Amino acid sequence: DDDSAKVPYRFAAPVVWSRYNQVIVDPVDIYRGNDNQFGDMKDDDRAALAGYMGKTFASKLSKRFEIAAQPSPATLRIKLTLTGAEQTTT
Repeated sequence: DDDSAKVPYRFAAPVVWSRYNQVIVDPVDIYRGNDNQFGDMKDDDRAALAGYMGKTFASKLSKRFEIAAQPSPATLRIKLTLTGAEQTTT
């Protein structure tokens, strides 16, 4: 069951990326499947990490795109899923 050829996104060519000047970053989903990679991390910590992830993506994307509140033909929608995290050694 080799899944190395699977692609985590899909798009239809041709795409004119330059026509997009706005972005919507949806709230980060937290993956809750049995194969998640959180170990014994508390739900509150997962939620805090997901919030940080969303803010960081939005901050970085805001350097290139205007953050939009509503969809439009010039808006990309970003959907993120946090699948796991582990503590680093102090």
